[in-house]
Amino acid sequence: RSKEFYHLLYGMQKEMHRYSGLFSEGKQVDDLETSNPAVRCAVVHYQERIYYFLLNLTAESQQAKVPVKGRILDHENGTLAEDGTASLSPYEVIVVSEFGLPVPLYELPARNEELEKQGDPALAAIDELNRMLNAPFYKGKANWIWYPDGQHGLARCFAGKKFTVKAGEKVTLQASADDQFIAYLNGEEVLRGTGHSMMRIADLTSKVHPGENHVIILGMDGGAAPCAILAEIRVGDQVYPSDASWKARAAQKDEPVPASLDDAGNAVILAPFGGGAWGRNVREMK
Repeated sequence: RSKEFYHLLYGMQKEMHRYSGLFSEGKQVDDLETSNPAVRCAVVHYQERIYYFLLNLTAESQQAKVPVKGRILDHENGTLAEDGTASLSPYEVIVVSEFGLPVPLYELPARNEELEKQGDPALAAIDELNRMLNAPFYKGKANWIWYPDGQHGLARCFAGKKFTVKAGEKVTLQASADDQFIAYLNGEEVLRGTGHSMMRIADLTSKVHPGENHVIILGMDGGAAPCAILAEIRVGDQVYPSDASWKARAAQKDEPVPASLDDAGNAVILAPFGGGAWGRNVREMK
């Protein structure tokens, strides 16, 4: 959940790629004895070459006389003196050999400048997670709804509500779903989200028109029941929580959002907020 941990994993991945040829084709043999049991000397043979891995096994800096030959290929802060004394920082690994590393097993993909402009998706996900963990919990009265007899894997549901807006009224929509949703206002997409624990919020004030408006939410299950939609529309002081007054029907894959759900039946309530499989672990995310 931290960028520091992600960078650590990324660095480890780069190192594993760099050593992939040696680790996959080399053969580990018996360790060599050092003058300090806190420093291990592991040995890997690759063809006619020998590679030494000096490992500090402790959380303290260590020194040891080591029976190795060659130069340092990889290290952080450690050193190897001419008399064979290795100095290692806590948990450090020094790689020593008279030869360079074998070629990695595979080439890394070429740098894609267009993707680079978009930023690192993993770091963006960490930012999103931290925002979620600091977001307030939902405390409303919405219900988890779906269409009747629709509790099966990969089910899709259209659920909607009509409401009337007066000129100048503030209108917001918040929604969540198990597992994904896309919300439409008068046929135009206005909000989407993934995961039932995040209730997304959209300000619709500038998008509604005076008179009747219609929100339709497409809920999509990811593979196994239960599947449900949780939503709340606020128009001024009026609140329209998802309940049995909403309309709902099954949605087919790739089916466009309908103009209305007037011909659909009423939604079924699977559980009030706080109940069912979802509990109260739902946060409000703008």
